[in-house]
Amino acid sequence: MRENEKQLASARREFRERLLDPRAHLRLSEALWKNGRLVDSFYVAYAARQLFGEEEFHRAHADIVLGVGGPATELSRRLDGLREASLAVREAIARLPEAYRAAVELYDIEGRDIADVAATLSRSPGAVHLLRNRAFARLREQLTAFVTNLSQRSVNPDG
Repeated sequence: MRENEKQLASARREFRERLLDPRAHLRLSEALWKNGRLVDSFYVAYAARQLFGEEEFHRAHADIVLGVGGPATELSRRLDGLREASLAVREAIARLPEAYRAAVELYDIEGRDIADVAATLSRSPGAVHLLRNRAFARLREQLTAFVTNLSQRSVNPDG
């Protein structure tokens, strides 16, 4: 039996045993590819992407290419932290009073110029800056607990 055929047999066995693991799908796709079964390889990879979602598919692919426990795992952990932080910021902005939220969203998030934001909110440019300053003061208050918790977890990742 050729090496590629052995790899295909092993990948098929793993695929049957671990059907709900995207890594098994990707290993089978790779083995099919190496055995010249390009269309089958494509369909297995495509099915994995559809079944597990784009993010999990890419995470599994990185684990296979870079090795589990290697740089891909560390990067994944950091990305999870960034997603969590992004969600916390979005939730904090959503809790702001309407005028504060509108000033932050229009100027800081959408990138509109101050005159346009002022016209949209029927305020002066100075009033928009004041709203933004007050909004950021509230955001600092709301996010302080989150940042403290996050820094404690990075010092003690197990606790």
